[in-house]
Amino acid sequence: MKKKIIINADDLGFSLGVNEAIKNAHLDGYLSHASLMCNTDFFNHALKEIIPVCPDLKIGLHVNLTCGKALYEGNVLAKDGKLNSSFIKLLLMPKKKKVLDALEHEIESQLLEAKKNNIFLNHI
Repeated sequence: MKKKIIINADDLGFSLGVNEAIKNAHLDGYLSHASLMCNTDFFNHALKEIIPVCPDLKIGLHVNLTCGKALYEGNVLAKDGKLNSSFIKLLLMPKKKKVLDALEHEIESQLLEAKKNNIFLNHI
């Protein structure tokens, strides 16, 4: 039986440096998977400059609810269109219906953003 190890890099799309490091690690044979943030400043760079030169890199969705732009327009968790919460703040926040709806719609919006850009998601 052939054994395989999956090495996943987080935060593809977060910054130019992260994107380039993921590309280099994959092309050097160290990295098999990466999780893409669809609501960050360097998402388009990842789409245009990283993913096309890494055809064997398996792409997943990094659900991002703490930073970057809110893709769901009615997101009550965003201020001026930006998400800016810590994971702990989100975890401890009272889960009223409007908060749960915002979380659900933001996650769905991020999935749809990947789909709209023809990203086949291998994992979430």
